[in-house]
Amino acid sequence: MIIVEAEKYNLDDQEFCSGRLSAFSERAPGYSNPNEDSIAMLCLGDGTGVLVVADGMGGRPSGEKAARIIAETFNEILAGHKGEEDLRGAILEAIEKSNERIKELQVGAGSTVVAVEIQGQQIRPYHVGDSSVIIVGQRGKLKYQSIAHSPVGYALESGIIAGSELENHDEKHIVSNIVGSDDMRIEIGSFITLDARDTVLLTTDGVTDNLTLERIIEIIRKGDLESVRENLSEQAKMNMENSDEGFHPDDISFILFRVN
Repeated sequence: MIIVEAEKYNLDDQEFCSGRLSAFSERAPGYSNPNEDSIAMLCLGDGTGVLVVADGMGGRPSGEKAARIIAETFNEILAGHKGEEDLRGAILEAIEKSNERIKELQVGAGSTVVAVEIQGQQIRPYHVGDSSVIIVGQRGKLKYQSIAHSPVGYALESGIIAGSELENHDEKHIVSNIVGSDDMRIEIGSFITLDARDTVLLTTDGVTDNLTLERIIEIIRKGDLESVRENLSEQAKMNMENSDEGFHPDDISFILFRVN
């Protein structure tokens, strides 16, 4: 089990449960405040595991602490989990307990979270907030994208605005659902069967706010995971330098996963 909360972290392509993964986390370029993201990679045996990415809310107190609470709570709840037990229930318990623990800080802290349940060739996504799960086939087909819990995310889903309008939208950083609130809700996806070379990306908005969906798809759909990790992080950081184009510096954290 690996939990990460670091100024900078690179995990090379390696075996994980029923597949392979690579991961990255780094503080916003040019910033001296702590990295407010945390990630967890929990392999539970027999091709079963859970991946977690949490993004502490910028502009709120103790964002880094909120994200760390989520990663540590997942580790605590799932540490003794066995394959025959209810993994869905354990994931929901971890998010709900994280919500209570963050509220108990009583400082207004909050975090987003995305998690993926791995069961052999199948995965199931969970999320709260605007961090994302994206699944792409080798030929560039978008097989799944979570809907951000935000006014802009709902507008995109309903067709009120187009994806091309997202980069410069004034409200793209507003989040309407977070871990650490009285009215938190957890969105659970259906099981998705992965084909060979499908790529699963769990990411904070440090990537999705600084790269278009089309560019993300093009980067992650092919190549080994180590190359994908390097390219995705470098492209996002390069765009962060172009604030006049609507991009802005932010912490970047993501996990990449492919089944064997």
